[in-house]
Amino acid sequence: MCGLLAAHGYTLLPAARRGEADVWLINSCTVKNPSQDHLATDLRRGRELGKVLVVAGCVPQADRALSRPGGLLHGVSLLGVQQFDRVVEVVRLALDGGGAVSFLDRPHGVRPALDLPKVRRNALVEIVPINTGCLGSCSYCKTTG
Repeated sequence: MCGLLAAHGYTLLPAARRGEADVWLINSCTVKNPSQDHLATDLRRGRELGKVLVVAGCVPQADRALSRPGGLLHGVSLLGVQQFDRVVEVVRLALDGGGAVSFLDRPHGVRPALDLPKVRRNALVEIVPINTGCLGSCSYCKTTG
């Protein structure tokens, strides 16, 4: 997501300088409770500061009730796990002030390209995707039934 935003002229700031940012793009994880707790804290702080908020990842996709009135994600723009290639679009729409937008679904079998622009902390490390999706059977995941 950082690579796409940088390629489209957005300036990326480290978390330590997030107060200077116009938009907070928060990549979320619902696998463990502490990650979701951090998301709630970041959203509360972002709202207090009047930031434009975009939440990406599995939290908005795993529990869509969170985006209903009174929910943690109500009024926040959302980007699902298979839609990260649309990050520029969701950030642009969020900044335009048209209200919260949501990109959570994609037609079955359609995947983002693997050669999208990237920003790496370490130029010697490359992340190679080997799988996408959820089988619902990881022993460490809180969503496992």
